[in-house]
Amino acid sequence: MRIPAILSLILLASCAHPYHISRGTLGRLTASREPFVLVFGSLAATADTPGAPMLRFSHAASKLGPEFPLMNLEIPHGGKFYAVLQPPKNLPHIDEFYVEVGNVEAGFDKIVYLRVRQTEGPQAMYLGEITMSNAHGENIRGHMLKVNVRDDFQNASRDLRREYPRYSGPVGKGLAVRSTPNSPAPPRVH
Repeated sequence: MRIPAILSLILLASCAHPYHISRGTLGRLTASREPFVLVFGSLAATADTPGAPMLRFSHAASKLGPEFPLMNLEIPHGGKFYAVLQPPKNLPHIDEFYVEVGNVEAGFDKIVYLRVRQTEGPQAMYLGEITMSNAHGENIRGHMLKVNVRDDFQNASRDLRREYPRYSGPVGKGLAVRSTPNSPAPPRVH
């Protein structure tokens, strides 16, 4: 009798994604009305990309202190991500952050800077369908990677509501559509 129970626990654990916040955890955070930002989208890398794709989130440097890492999210096989960013200890809420894509082998590229509206509770921010590929000789500004960001907000927000039906906060876009490593800096999103 114990063996089937143990096998089902192993099977459930193997299905969990480290880059998906659990429904229960998100439900508890949402119910507590704590200020957080739920970032979501997808990240993939082409077969010729060196290293595993990773997203890095950091709070921008300000008068209150230097740039502060919020989260590193490695997505080794690509796919959708849903992650919660919580404010640094010296701030009541996340007011701004950078998103970088890349990996240790190829380096990182800041793809967007986001200013976040102050709200009483949680909010979700769609970052886009991000694809990393090898720059193949387009090594501009020392970048080994080419980053493309595609907008599929309508489908992604519908998937968010299906994946997390208890999330009731606002959902916004925070993406920078890019197709080359030498694109101009993304505009600020308010």
